[in-house]
Amino acid sequence: MAVVYSAVTPEQRVVNNDQQYRLTVYRHARDVALNWLNGWVLVVWLAMSATIVISSQLQATPLLTRLLLLGLTIGAALMIIGIITGCRAAIRCHREVCRLIRVTGDDHEAWKPTFHVLFKHQPAVPDTDCWDDLGQWQLALHNQRGDYYFEDELSNQV
Repeated sequence: MAVVYSAVTPEQRVVNNDQQYRLTVYRHARDVALNWLNGWVLVVWLAMSATIVISSQLQATPLLTRLLLLGLTIGAALMIIGIITGCRAAIRCHREVCRLIRVTGDDHEAWKPTFHVLFKHQPAVPDTDCWDDLGQWQLALHNQRGDYYFEDELSNQV
C-alpha cells in the first residue's frame, strides 16, 4: 500500500473524462461474459453427454431411465439458465460498448460493414467519384461482359 500526498483540492481530483477506460473495461467484460457463456454451455453439454455414455453401459431399468431423463432435463434447464444469464450480461455490456463508441469515436475493435457495388453490362468503367463521401472505392473485379465489382478500401483494412 502506498500513500501519496499532494496539494490538490477535491474538485481537481475528479476525473471527468474516463470514457476511453470505461470502453476498454466494458469490452473486456463483454468478452468475459461471452467466454463464460461458451464455457457454461460446453461443460453442461459434456456432462449430459457423459451421462448418456455412462447410462448406455449400465443395465436398463425403469429407475435408471427415470434418472437419466431427470438428469438430462436438469442439464437442459441449467444450460438454458446459463445461456440466458450469459446473454443478458453480454448484451448489457455490448450496449454500453456501443454507447461509449459513439461518445469516444474509438471504433478500432468495432465491426464495420463492408461496402460492395456491382455494375452489370456497362460499356466502360463507371465513375465512382460521386461516392467519395462513403469512402475510397477500388475496382476489385472486371470481366469481358462489362461487369464491374467495386469494394470500399476501408473494408480491406479490417
